[in-house]
Amino acid sequence: MTKAIFILLLVLGVSTGFTQNLVIKGNIKSREALKIYVSYFDKVDSVTTKNGIFKFSLDLPTAALVRVVAAEAGNMRKNATRSFFADNGLIQIKATSLEDYRNVPIAGIDTLSQGKYNAFTARFNPLVKVARTYIDKSYDSGRTEPEKRLLNDLYDNINQIEDEVAKKFVLENTDNAVGAYVFYRYLQQEKNVDNLESIYKLFDPSLYPSTYLVRMREKIDHMKKLVPGQPAPLFSSITSDNQSFHLDQLIGKYVVLDFWGSWCEPCLKGLPKMKAYYAKYKNSVKFVSIACNDENASWRNAIKNNDLRWIQILNDVKAQDLSKLYNILAFPTKIIIGKKGELLGIYKGENEAFYTALDKFIKP
Repeated sequence: MTKAIFILLLVLGVSTGFTQNLVIKGNIKSREALKIYVSYFDKVDSVTTKNGIFKFSLDLPTAALVRVVAAEAGNMRKNATRSFFADNGLIQIKATSLEDYRNVPIAGIDTLSQGKYNAFTARFNPLVKVARTYIDKSYDSGRTEPEKRLLNDLYDNINQIEDEVAKKFVLENTDNAVGAYVFYRYLQQEKNVDNLESIYKLFDPSLYPSTYLVRMREKIDHMKKLVPGQPAPLFSSITSDNQSFHLDQLIGKYVVLDFWGSWCEPCLKGLPKMKAYYAKYKNSVKFVSIACNDENASWRNAIKNNDLRWIQILNDVKAQDLSKLYNILAFPTKIIIGKKGELLGIYKGENEAFYTALDKFIKP
């Protein structure tokens, strides 16, 4: 390959076959063998420790956020996660126990990418903590409805500030993989597809083949189809009672799609109100809950324990991933579909906006 062609490929963002090799070595002292999971981009790999020792060798096309989860074998509830932004080279983690693993210093992550990632989390994470406090307080059973509305408004305001902080960071970092990651991870809540398109075009073209920007390109193209007034994407599935479900057979009725999970605390806390609205509108609205990232047994137990009587579907991704079909980025997310099969509204999080909108669309 001539030098001129090599430079041209870089400018155009075409892969030249070169990758960054990252080696992660660890030693976690434990009486029992541990299961270690590493995830980066869309990939997940795992190993079982031997005498507490584990090793991964990864080929990264670009710098990436890497998560390394250590868990007791057969007991994923007892786990600890470390996240860092990696370029290449050697990362080493040594811990005296699973608990120590949560906070022990990690050797080899003092890189430019990690420095930028640290700068972002220092701005962003305190806002997440405040938002979580407000939404948790809104679930208190002793709260009055005005108090719940106020807490939800405060939660929404903090979310808006989070979006602005993330956007500012991205605009300052359109020349590196950390900026691409924050764009992909934290600006997906942006509802204005034109805003996303304009930010995407600011990135250095050499970053376009990166997984983060490839996924954002897919999202932008998909969002153009998921706006109020556009037809809701059709799908078929099998319900919890083994019945065939076809969304197109509900044309002529209002439909609510509820994307949730038995593992999702806000989803579970919102179930009493969902049940109340099901009782209120069950004769005029078809309620369809779609459990995502869930285990079959946990999902069925949640249906039984909470006495959920409307249509229940498990998104097991065997045929198609319904969360991707509807661009679901947060749980719960509720979607209202009109009688003609058109999208009327998409509502992220467990708040009053969905219920207010449903009351507006459906006259009791």
